[in-house]
Amino acid sequence: MTEKPGQAGVFRRSERGGSERPAEAHFACAACGATDVVVRYLPPGRPMTSATSDAPPGVAEFGIQGGRFELQGGPWAVVISSRADRSLAALKALDSGDATELFRADPDLAPFYCRQCQAVYCARHWTDVEPIWDGPFFEETRATCPKGHRKALAD
Repeated sequence: MTEKPGQAGVFRRSERGGSERPAEAHFACAACGATDVVVRYLPPGRPMTSATSDAPPGVAEFGIQGGRFELQGGPWAVVISSRADRSLAALKALDSGDATELFRADPDLAPFYCRQCQAVYCARHWTDVEPIWDGPFFEETRATCPKGHRKALAD
């Protein structure tokens, strides 16, 4: 199968409709072909499969309102919440398996995507990963894709 840049290498999803169903897409790395980059939508109340979350300590016990997206295999593994208006567009992008559309829906959900290359890269291919601080405050993390494009991965 020939894939366009940013297209998922493997895709699976639940058969139930609506945003209360889990959804998942696996994206192929443009540099090595590995399908290590995974984005999952976790509906409200669904347990996380990784231990990393953007929620402050103790919040998980009270329950995060709304769904969350779990990212693995990109520059780092993380679970983040997304605004409701962005979540619907992101779910459509997962259904189509298109990393470009996922990036357009919410760039925070696609730190593995290089907009200039229009390609996905797994964690092994992002270099010069640099957290940037403004005194004691985290500003962003920047990294370089295999073709030399520098981008903010998280802010």
